Amino acid sequence: NDFQEGKNSNKYNFFFIESNYKRSILSTKQICSIESAAKNNPFSNVNILTIQANLGNFSFLTSYYPNLSIKKLVLFDLFNNTPMNDWWLSGILFKSPYSMVHLADAARLALLWKYGGVYSDLDTITLKSFEPLLNLSSGGIGYIYENGDSLGSGVLCFKSNHSLLYYMIQKFVEKYDPKEWGASGPLLFISAMKEYCKNENIFHDLMLTTHISKTQTTQNNKSDLIIFPKRYFYPYFYRLEFEKIFKPNSTLEIHRLI
Repeated sequence: NDFQEGKNSNKYNFFFIESNYKRSILSTKQICSIESAAKNNPFSNVNILTIQANLGNFSFLTSYYPNLSIKKLVLFDLFNNTPMNDWWLSGILFKSPYSMVHLADAARLALLWKYGGVYSDLDTITLKSFEPLLNLSSGGIGYIYENGDSLGSGVLCFKSNHSLLYYMIQKFVEKYDPKEWGASGPLLFISAMKEYCKNENIFHDLMLTTHISKTQTTQNNKSDLIIFPKRYFYPYFYRLEFEKIFKPNSTLEIHRLI
C-alpha cells in the first residue's frame, strides 16, 4: 500500500513481478532488466515484487538507485477489494500446471488497476524513459506479430482504475482455465479489448502511427487506449531472431536493432 502513484506528478510506478515461489535469488538477466528500468526511469518508483526471491549479491542496487525497492508480493492484500478476490480464495490457481504464469498474469492486472504505472516482464531491457508513453493516453499495450495481429502483455502502461483493466479482471475470472497456458495473457487482452472498444479493427484504429515527439504527438486513435507498434517493445521475433543477439559476429545487426 506504499506505492507512490498520485502523490507526486513527476513520479510513476514501474512494476516487476517474480511469481516463481521456487526461486530464492533473482537471476543476473533479471537484475539487468531491473537495473535498466531504474537507470532509464529516474522519476519512477521501480518496485520488484517477489514471492520470496531477493537480489542476492546485487542488493546494493537499492542504495545505488534510490528509486528502486524490493517488496514481498502479498497476494491476499493484492487481490483484496478486486473482482479477483473470490477467484484467489477458491484455490483454483493451484490446480493449474501453469500456476506461476497465471499468477503473474493476474497480479499485473490487479497492480495496474489499483496503482497505475508501467508493468514489465523480467526479461525486458529498458532503453528509454516510459514517461512520454504514459503521457499519451490512459492505457497502452504493445503490439507483437505472431503469425498475425496480436498483443503482448509483457509491457503495459495504464493509469490507475482504468475501466479496461477492470473489464479484463472480470473476464479473467469468468474465463479462467487452469489447463490453458496462454488464456489469461495475450489472448485475453485481444478478446477483451475488442469487446471493450466494440471494435474488431483495434489494430488499425488504436495503433500509434506517428513518432513520439517531446513537443507534439498526433495519433490515429479513437479512445483513451493506444496499441504501441511492434518496434517499441518487441523489435525482433523471439522464437527465431533472439539468438542473433548472442552470436559473436552479430555486432552490426545488434547496432541496427538498437
